[in-house]
Amino acid sequence: KDMNKSRRAQLRKVFDLLANARALLEELIQEEREALDNTPESLQQGDRYEQATEDCDQLDEHLTELETMEENLEEICNRK
Repeated sequence: KDMNKSRRAQLRKVFDLLANARALLEELIQEEREALDNTPESLQQGDRYEQATEDCDQLDEHLTELETMEENLEEICNRK
């Protein structure tokens, strides 16, 4: 059975929220990567730098997951 207009509109809201969350996460990752790139070499050997790099890598993985979810929801929202 096809999704009715009301549920499809609710799904569209979820899609929009997810798209906003993805954009915010993307911006945060970019800012963090820039901060890491500007870290002096003498501090790049420390545990904090290493942890921040790992955190960014993990956030990148979550970003990819959000992008996949967004694509899947968009596909569902656009079905007739």
